[in-house]
Amino acid sequence: MTTQNVSSNLFEGVAAFLFTTAVMMPLTKAVFNYIPATTAPGWIRRLVFPAALKRAYTGFAGYYPQWAASLFDEHFLNYGATSLMVGYIRDGRLPQASPLALDWDAQLGPDSPAVRERRIAELTPVAADFLDWLTLELAISPFS
Repeated sequence: MTTQNVSSNLFEGVAAFLFTTAVMMPLTKAVFNYIPATTAPGWIRRLVFPAALKRAYTGFAGYYPQWAASLFDEHFLNYGATSLMVGYIRDGRLPQASPLALDWDAQLGPDSPAVRERRIAELTPVAADFLDWLTLELAISPFS
C-alpha cells in the first residue's frame, strides 16, 4: 500500500466520521425523537418549524375562529410575526406572548393609546394560547 493510498483512505475515513457525527447523528436522533426539536441544530429547526406552525395554527383556528377572523391568521404568522420564526431557528426559543400580541396589534392599525392598551391586554392571552399550541406541536411530532 502506497503513502498516497494510506492518505486517501485516512482522509475518506475522517470525512465519513465527520459527516456521520455532524449531520447524520443529530438528524437520526431528532427523527426518532431522541432529542427535542428545541435542542436540535438550527438547520433542523428551520425544516421543522413551518409544518409545526401550520399544524398549530390549524388547531388554533378551529378552536378560535373569531381570532382567526381578526387577522391572527397564517399570513400574520408567516410575515407579521417573523420574530417568531427567527428566534426559534436561532436559539430554539419561542417568543413571549406580549411581543407577539404587540406585533398583532401593530397590523390592526393605529388607534388611541387607551384603545391599543385595552386591545393588547385582550390579545396577549390569545397569543399565549397560540404559543402553547405551537409548543405542543413542536414537542409532540417535530419531524412529521
